[in-house]
Amino acid sequence: MVVCEDMLNDVEEVGYGTAYERKLLNELLKRLVKVYGVRSILEYPATDLLGDPRILYEGVGVLIERSRCAKARDRKYDLVWNFCEMERADDPLKLLAEMVKLTAKYIMLIGQNVFNAGVFLHRAYHVLRRSTWDHGATGRMRLGYAMKLARARGLAILEHGYFDAPIFVLDLYEIGLPLRRSFVGRSGRDFLVKESPFENLPRAFKPAFSHHWYLLCQLS
Repeated sequence: MVVCEDMLNDVEEVGYGTAYERKLLNELLKRLVKVYGVRSILEYPATDLLGDPRILYEGVGVLIERSRCAKARDRKYDLVWNFCEMERADDPLKLLAEMVKLTAKYIMLIGQNVFNAGVFLHRAYHVLRRSTWDHGATGRMRLGYAMKLARARGLAILEHGYFDAPIFVLDLYEIGLPLRRSFVGRSGRDFLVKESPFENLPRAFKPAFSHHWYLLCQLS
């Protein structure tokens, strides 16, 4: 269990938007464990984009390992997944092949959703600040692109969808620390990121509002 003070400090560090998507990913992982009988998870390649991994995996209740490199491992994992790595990879097909070698059953890809208005606004933010766009290739930020990669590798698609549709368009860490603190609070109480009502939009509207998509595949 992550203590309250650690959670508050971490949310302030990563931003309210990241804390929100991390909560949804935590719930998604718990559901996959329950529905598909997942007993071991490997995050590969693991990054720090979601902040403290203890919070991400809290309550998932299975063996969890994280790796940054594709070194030989003594075991395979029921589920191998990563967060927004296909759009950053030098060779997406090679990365997917590495994930296939590491899994015994399932692969899950999470990607940024290029159809969300926040991507356009975020690019404008980088232009205005004259900062380098460092979020990956926008051409790969499509669920359809990931599905094409999966089929090319011979994977069977089990689930796909859009999520992370908060009440704000841009993550609040872009706005600044004072406003961020107004959401986090300064007390020692548990911090709760409430689910946005937009998460329950009809499927046809989800791409326009959601920051991310997910794709769950199985070895054929």
